[in-house]
Amino acid sequence: MGFSISWIGLQMPKSRALEVMGFQDTGEMDEANEAPFSAAYLPSGWTIVWANSFEYASQPDVIQHSRMIGCHVEEHLMFSSCHLAESGKQVWNVWHNAQEGIYDIHSTGPAPTDFETIVSAQKAEQDAAGGESAEVDYLFDAPLNLAFSITGYRHDQWSYDWGEPQFTIIQPV
Repeated sequence: MGFSISWIGLQMPKSRALEVMGFQDTGEMDEANEAPFSAAYLPSGWTIVWANSFEYASQPDVIQHSRMIGCHVEEHLMFSSCHLAESGKQVWNVWHNAQEGIYDIHSTGPAPTDFETIVSAQKAEQDAAGGESAEVDYLFDAPLNLAFSITGYRHDQWSYDWGEPQFTIIQPV
């Protein structure tokens, strides 16, 4: 098993995020993110829209609104990425694709300065674990940790210092 999902973070209240993205909230809890789409508002001021679709965060109509972080997670192939878009224009994109090599990491646009620090830390962990012969892919976490540093959210973390995200099922209008 493994995740094959994407999520979008919008820096706005949940009701507004759902409105601009064309969703309505059912009010039904989705504790394990099993619905096609669910959303939660975080104390960091970000609304997270979870999609059980790897491609969803790439949809052009999704990145037209405000400031948005998009994150892709494909654990079967060990591919991860995140990008920032502001007012419908991509500002930066970072990704890791283990199919290209365990140390594969790329970026376009002016990635945040945190990215270099995160990549250095992940490379050090990879080296310590045995480099290319390690059974763990630490660079996979670099884009995900960058998204976390901005939004305060990770797809595989269920509990935080402030509590647990309360995801509810959402549906397209």
